[in-house]
Amino acid sequence: MKAFLSLCIFAPLAAIFLAGCGAPHGQPRSGSEVLAPNEVLEFGPLFAENCAACHGAEGRGGAAIALANPVYLAIADDASIRRVIEKGVTGTAMPAFAQSAGGMLTDAQIDVISKEIRSRWSKPGILEGANPPSYATKSTGDVTHGEAAYKTFCESCHGPSGRGGQKASAITDDSFLALVSDQSLRQVATFASELDLPVHMHVHETMAEIEQSLESHKVRPLRRLADLGLVGPGLIAIHAVHLESDEIRLLAQHGCHVAHCPSSNLKLASGFAPVQSMLDAGLVTDYASVLSQPVPWAESARSFWPRPAARSASAPT
Repeated sequence: MKAFLSLCIFAPLAAIFLAGCGAPHGQPRSGSEVLAPNEVLEFGPLFAENCAACHGAEGRGGAAIALANPVYLAIADDASIRRVIEKGVTGTAMPAFAQSAGGMLTDAQIDVISKEIRSRWSKPGILEGANPPSYATKSTGDVTHGEAAYKTFCESCHGPSGRGGQKASAITDDSFLALVSDQSLRQVATFASELDLPVHMHVHETMAEIEQSLESHKVRPLRRLADLGLVGPGLIAIHAVHLESDEIRLLAQHGCHVAHCPSSNLKLASGFAPVQSMLDAGLVTDYASVLSQPVPWAESARSFWPRPAARSASAPT
């Protein structure tokens, strides 16, 4: 009886002991190893670790644009999406992820992310019958049609002057050029062209703006806009205080418009727009107050400002 009880006690212990002899103590078992970061090839972990913080956990947007947007995916081709992931977007918070560009992802991992974004979130045929804009700009827009389009599609949110409303923020902030990427500006030019929208933008308002552009982009803001296809009849340049003679000629030659703001410029000590030089060059100009409350001395100064004898029907008012 005692022998039987001893067997009952020690048999399970022996089985446990023998089961533990399959591998040395501390050695990981098959399937328990953690993959090295450059060996991960599943979309879920890759997107969560590298993309979700800005584009949202499900790709629906956050600090950056939504990637789970079938319209965006119908316009942006595979090469463009992969290039952005690889090389990033200069002047924005979008970094380069490719190891060849200083990032952490291998070519195979970038393949997984770029292909899965499209396979998961695109909808083939979503723009069938439509005339979507190209991903790169091709032409300039029409101011008159653009003004009507802005009223229809934009004014209810961004306000009649683009300075913001209850539903959306300002799109004429003087920090816009410092924050927006070249590719975003190309898209602005593309949509403006395809939808015949004007482009209303603060340009050369302060010297700080110009110095920042020279430091970040090696050119003055207006030259950057010209290089990106935004200087044309649809451009309404706001303020235009610090323009050089060749920049005035550039605006005039391309049929641009200028809305200088003497009240604002005087209040902020931004400087004086070279209005007479603009008029002499044939540039269409007008002025507008952008102050929420009139400043008596500033309003008095406006009475001395020259106004053009005649304005184009498409000039800003």
